[in-house]
Amino acid sequence: MSPQTEMPPHRRLLLLVLPVLVWFAYFLLTYAVIAVGCAFSIRRELFGFGIVQWIAAVSTIVTFAIIAVIGIQAFRRWREAHNAMKWRETTAAPDIDRLRFFALGTLLLSLLSLIATVWVGLPILIVPPCA
Repeated sequence: MSPQTEMPPHRRLLLLVLPVLVWFAYFLLTYAVIAVGCAFSIRRELFGFGIVQWIAAVSTIVTFAIIAVIGIQAFRRWREAHNAMKWRETTAAPDIDRLRFFALGTLLLSLLSLIATVWVGLPILIVPPCA
């Protein structure tokens, strides 16, 4: 049995929704920074881009990386559970099915969160804020 089968149910649920929580935190942080930057007219520039755009760019890249790592780990867990089910290496089929479900759900929510991160991040990076 893999160590994944010994994971408590509340941790599995947290891993399932973690990509969406990371995206939500990114969304709130990015738009809060832009709102404060526009409200206080922060116009400092660094290499031709405003400091607010740099903060948005860095937060977009960091968020994308975190969600991608979560998705890669979920894919590995799904593949491990899928192979165990395929070769019938275990007698705990319901437990393996549950692992496959949570891993696949996490993987799909990671993909959705990656798309949402790009969807939010591109306009912020292309269009100057406060324009």
